[in-house]
Amino acid sequence: MKVKQFIAKKNSLKSTQINCVTFTSKFSVPNQYAAQVGTLYFFNVKKFNLYLEDRLEGVSASGLIGGSAGYRRPSYVISLDPGINYSAPNLTLSLKAPIALERNIIQSYLDKQKTAQTEVFSQSDTGFADYLINLNITNRFKKKNRKLFQTV
Repeated sequence: MKVKQFIAKKNSLKSTQINCVTFTSKFSVPNQYAAQVGTLYFFNVKKFNLYLEDRLEGVSASGLIGGSAGYRRPSYVISLDPGINYSAPNLTLSLKAPIALERNIIQSYLDKQKTAQTEVFSQSDTGFADYLINLNITNRFKKKNRKLFQTV
């Protein structure tokens, strides 16, 4: 890790020098997680159905394997995920657009170190998408009737 000196002013005009971790050349492999729970509604229009899901996805602040001392951007998003589905014999189309209910940034390992050293709460930034549109297309190819092993 590279440690950089910087000057922090504390409640007075005096300035004191504090060692603080401000940059690291190590990156942690992020532990990403996702969970979905939902319901599907079939209505009278053939081949169409609606669904509604709750969705949780994020990146954890600590590492499951390999340590937590490297750089990562931990956060999570909870969203409501409405969608519509169209099904034909060999084709399925689905369109959904999640609506974020909660977006939260979690303090990383480096943020916790910086907070402990400076006694000032520190939290990194992270990026959240303003919107997301998922379009899924699934095609089922027909099988030809071939016998792999023919006995004579």
